Amino acid sequence: MKKTIALIIAVMMVVTLTACGADTTWSVRYTVGGNSDLTDEQIAAVNPDSEEGSTVEAAEITAPGGLYAAFIARTYTEMLSAGQIHSGEPLSKQMIDDSDFDHDDFDGDDFGDDDLDDHDHADHDHADLSGSDVSQEDSGANKISAADFLNRRAKELICEYIVLNRRLADLGIEYVRDEYIETQIASTYNSEKQYFSKLGVGQESFAIAFADYDAMLSLAFDAAYGAGGYAEVPEQFLIDYYEREWLKATFISRLYYNETTMQPMTDEEKDELRQTYENYTACLNGGALDGESVENDILFAMGMGMTLFEALYTQHSYDEDQLRDAAENQLIRLETATDEIKQLKNIPVGEYMVVDNEYLISIFRHEPIDDAEHSEYYANRSALSLLQYYKESEFEKNLLEAAGSLTDVVWNDAIFTAFDAAKLKLDR
Repeated sequence: MKKTIALIIAVMMVVTLTACGADTTWSVRYTVGGNSDLTDEQIAAVNPDSEEGSTVEAAEITAPGGLYAAFIARTYTEMLSAGQIHSGEPLSKQMIDDSDFDHDDFDGDDFGDDDLDDHDHADHDHADLSGSDVSQEDSGANKISAADFLNRRAKELICEYIVLNRRLADLGIEYVRDEYIETQIASTYNSEKQYFSKLGVGQESFAIAFADYDAMLSLAFDAAYGAGGYAEVPEQFLIDYYEREWLKATFISRLYYNETTMQPMTDEEKDELRQTYENYTACLNGGALDGESVENDILFAMGMGMTLFEALYTQHSYDEDQLRDAAENQLIRLETATDEIKQLKNIPVGEYMVVDNEYLISIFRHEPIDDAEHSEYYANRSALSLLQYYKESEFEKNLLEAAGSLTDVVWNDAIFTAFDAAKLKLDR
């Protein structure tokens, strides 16, 4: 049976020129319904009731003018938190190495980017926000001002939002804010209303940029790679990925701290303790000691006449349950692990190794990942699961490419001047 969701989309997303708050103009006009970048085969895989690739009657959408400023504010907050830009300094003077971001498809040829300055863009993933550093030196072909970057990224995000709208519409997936989300949006916006109002961002623009975009991203991702998706990831792929990219270990750690002097250990004390732990590890791997003996009687009990848990309780005021939890199995994603911990993957399951840093020393044991844990980690196939780690980068790259290919949208060019990041007061 054919589903028609154009009316719902229109009710949710059309904002007229008389909208309340700061959204008193429009930013972009576009249509949804039979015009997504998905193939008929992809659409039919998710929505078997589709007719010629679409279950939606064409509808025109007008996005509020404050949406451009809202996405600037969102990106500014993310980059400020990541240390890529600094508050209190003119964004037009802060330079970013643009080689850390992928914008090859946003060169202005397809959808009116003439309003923004042209820059050379290297081929890197825009989603890795943590990979770029702020520099005050304006040198090199890949340098771009923070203001120009924010302007361009805001336009990219609007285009991605349009792509998501079109994909969900053609797939027959309805996105509607529920009462809880509406309440949270209103509450959050009202608490920051003075800030967003001065930027020209009304509540509807705030809702799209800070809530709808992410919810729709999750729905579209799941429709692609989740169960029944048009590019569904087989369960065995996730199991193999899990075993390849995750590590299970038990470990016990001790701070490099001298309980007698109540001071951090000297280099000589660290070397002595490290040698002691290496000897423990050799004995454990050789079978001369078992893990329980080391855990309860040796590590943390050195010269203190205490068991492991008594010693930790004395040092850190933890209760016993917390201590036991801390000593139990831990699942570690290798991508985020230190080089030393990654080496644990290379030793046989059941063996031990010493890992230390400036502040503490640990003995790790490589543990097997059992079937029950497989089930726990790959059964949840939503966008917030192992699947996200596996396919997020691919999905975001595809989304950016689709956004950069839009040719059938109409922009209100006035917003690029009115909401230029170089002019907006983005600091709270």
